[in-house]
Amino acid sequence: MDKKEKQRNQYTFLQRFLTGLLTICAALLLAIGIYGFSVWFTEYAEEERIRQEAEENIRYALEHSGIGRDEAQALIREGVPDEEEDAPPPIVSVDESFVECYGSVLPEIRETTLINSTCAILLERESGQILFEKDANRSTYPASLTKIMTAVLGMELHPDMDSVITITDAMLAGLMEANASQVGFAPGEEVTYLDLLHGLLLPSGADAANAIAVTCAGSVEKFVERMNEKAVELSMDETHFTNVHGLHDVTMRTTAADMAKLFQYALTFDTFREIVAKPFHTTAATNLHPDGITFYSTMFSMLEATELPNGAVIMGGKTGTTTPAGQCLASYCTLGEREFILVTLGAFGYTTEQHFNAEDAVKLYGLIKLE
Repeated sequence: MDKKEKQRNQYTFLQRFLTGLLTICAALLLAIGIYGFSVWFTEYAEEERIRQEAEENIRYALEHSGIGRDEAQALIREGVPDEEEDAPPPIVSVDESFVECYGSVLPEIRETTLINSTCAILLERESGQILFEKDANRSTYPASLTKIMTAVLGMELHPDMDSVITITDAMLAGLMEANASQVGFAPGEEVTYLDLLHGLLLPSGADAANAIAVTCAGSVEKFVERMNEKAVELSMDETHFTNVHGLHDVTMRTTAADMAKLFQYALTFDTFREIVAKPFHTTAATNLHPDGITFYSTMFSMLEATELPNGAVIMGGKTGTTTPAGQCLASYCTLGEREFILVTLGAFGYTTEQHFNAEDAVKLYGLIKLE
């Protein structure tokens, strides 16, 4: 073989090698492109579905506000502003009035009184007497108010608050992918059960919710079954749970009236009262966090003041927020020697700076007056 023929063979080999390499690269790029498009389309479809559900709820709120159906429909046709736009929230007008309660005089709510929430119920805790309601039996999503049931059942099934629980990978599985709120527990971390409850109720940690569920029932699925059994026991007839943390699921439903029953029951637990009344809590030292972890209450972080001009004091509560559910809040206040429970669901807004659920609590609690 002469030198020229050898060079031709080398060139042919190199040409075939490069052609094959380019073919493989093209195939890989095509596969990556198809996969990327598939992921993008799946995420887009999910975002669009959630957006449509949120728009439907906003449509409901607008159509039941004082602006009129035609104007509301016109606003819907114009589209829902993006979250970063500083647009005003839809407002729901209320024309209910308070009633007498144990001889107290509670002022009438005039037709001009406005609240942001689509659904609301206010009751006196001890008697259960309803003082005010707005679409309290309308079916909607519970968001992180779900964690109230997780806490209640967790306290009943595992009363040893000082026991130490080891966080496992299984307890944290899927939470990061779901963009769930977490308090920062890591696999292998040893945490007291009481600190798990604090992580559940104050910063609304989904990792704490899963850890409690697995500890009490062996699996999240079995714990959810127990949650629904408890809902039946509490006569929460319009409530169905599908998870322990409240991440959006179209099949998970509740009403403001049902959540008020749950919160009323939760307040019979001293541990629950103590936790939800705290603005913050630092856990005991763990093997991974020698200084502990500090949790902050999502509710108290929304309130500029807890003492209202009429003498009512907001004592504690649990928030919840998802795009379809809107801003939710279950809370209680004291006025004199009485306690009042308020649950608001579906406060829809376009900014994260304005806390419409907290605004409604301040407004409605502030209307209570006792003789």
